[in-house]
Order: sequence, then structure tokens, then C-alpha cells
Amino acid sequence: MSVTAGTLGQGIAGRVGSVEIRAETIAKAAAAQGLSLEQARDRAIRDALFGLGAERERLGESTMIRPAVRARLARARLEKIDAEATQHPPTDAEVEEATAEHFYDLDRPEGFRVIHAVARISEKDDAAKKAKARAVAERVAAAVASVSDAAEFEKRAKEVATDGVELRVEKLDPVAADGRVLHPMGGEYVASFAAAAARLSTPGQKSSVIETEFGFHVMMLLEKTAEKRVPLEERRSVLKDEILATRARKATEALLEQARSERKVHIERSAYALIDGLQVLTP
Repeated sequence: MSVTAGTLGQGIAGRVGSVEIRAETIAKAAAAQGLSLEQARDRAIRDALFGLGAERERLGESTMIRPAVRARLARARLEKIDAEATQHPPTDAEVEEATAEHFYDLDRPEGFRVIHAVARISEKDDAAKKAKARAVAERVAAAVASVSDAAEFEKRAKEVATDGVELRVEKLDPVAADGRVLHPMGGEYVASFAAAAARLSTPGQKSSVIETEFGFHVMMLLEKTAEKRVPLEERRSVLKDEILATRARKATEALLEQARSERKVHIERSAYALIDGLQVLTP
């Protein structure tokens, strides 16, 4: 084997025949395996030499050698996927898709924080039970009509006669007009409830009786929360690593799906017994 020094392409740390070894690959291998960069480089060179030699000698046809050759080819394919995923910066569409996953920190709309009283119903309740719950909600609406603070709203609502209907009073996290809960943990409120909250314009303003699948609600606006909009280019920078990793993952999944569609996978049942019986040996 002859070794020569020369100038290679950007990001390329070595070449064995037609196989290029990327510096990024060496760095990842060193970190993952606890090796020095020199050791990781030498292993990468060994793998490349082994693969090329096996191909030249047609050792890939050997049942003993084939798994190692395939492993090297698989690593090379994954390295290529990673390299291709990082060739171009995130597109606007990719940034918007990733932003949707982090909207609370990067693209948060105006919110509406309310306190509400709900006369509860369930799907199995008949018309008479639902009418009774609506009547309770209407009495609540009348009782809180003149209040403007949360404590008094809760007090007045809980003083209303419920006739056996479950009445729940809650302060809620801010909600966007589209139903998204404006909280780091996310969540969603039903559309009719969110829309009613978004129609309230000033603190202390109350809704009419609103029906949802959970019951009949009366709500009062406590505050509006300001929107938070991070500029596109700043989001592109913040989300870059996540987007590029997602690209590589999607490409890998597509490749695996293609392979599954082209080849049937058979699992030898006795393999499970063999795996269960394995013992890990430590030096």
C-alpha cells in the first residue's frame, strides 16, 4: 500500500482509491468510539481498504465476508445521506415547518387568558339534562354580569344553584384564536371555545353562553398576551441543525422504505432464543 500526501476537496480528510473519507465522519467516529482523531482516521482507511480489496477479489460473494462488506457499504450510504443533507441551507418551507413545532418560542400569536365557568355535560346526556345545564350556565352569566375580577367571578359563579349539574370554574392558560394553547407544553382548546375567547377585547368583558362538547361555558377575559414573532432569518439560524438532521432522517427512512418494498425480510425464530442466551463479556 502506498500513501501519498496531497490537496483534497473541502471536508475530505483522505481518499482510498475512489472512496473519499470525510473529516466530519472521522470526528464523529472519534467522539462516538472514544478514539483519537488519528485512530479514527486509521480505522476509516482500514475499512475503505478492506471494502475495495474485497470487491477486487470478489470476496463479497463469500458468506463470511459479505456482512462486513455490506456494513461498510451501509456506512458509506449513510455518510452520503448526511453529506447531501447539509449541502444546502434550510429552505423557507423547511423553516416554517420546523417553526410550527416551536411556535411558542418562535412564532407565538396573540393570546387570550380567561376564567370560565362550565356546566358540564356528556355525550350520553339526553336533551333534558342538556337543557338543565344550559339553564345553570345562563344563571351564572347573570350572576357574574357586573364583576370584573377573577376572584369575584369565581365566588359569584359558585353561589349559583346547580340542580345537580356539575359546575367547574377554572382559570386557563392563554389560547390563540385558532385554538392553540400558548404554553411551552402546548395543547389545544376546542375551536368554538377559542373563537369565543378571541372575540373578547378588554379585560373584564364576558361572553354569552357558549356550547362545546364539554358543556355550556361563560368566560371572562383576564388579559391579552402579546404575540412573539422571530424574524425568518433568525429562525433559519436557530433551527438549522434540527432541519438538517430531519432531512437526513427523512432520506434514511425513504431509503429503508424503498429497500423494504424491494426485498422481503425473514426473521429466523430461533434467533430470539440465541439473543436471549447471549452473555456480555467484559475484560
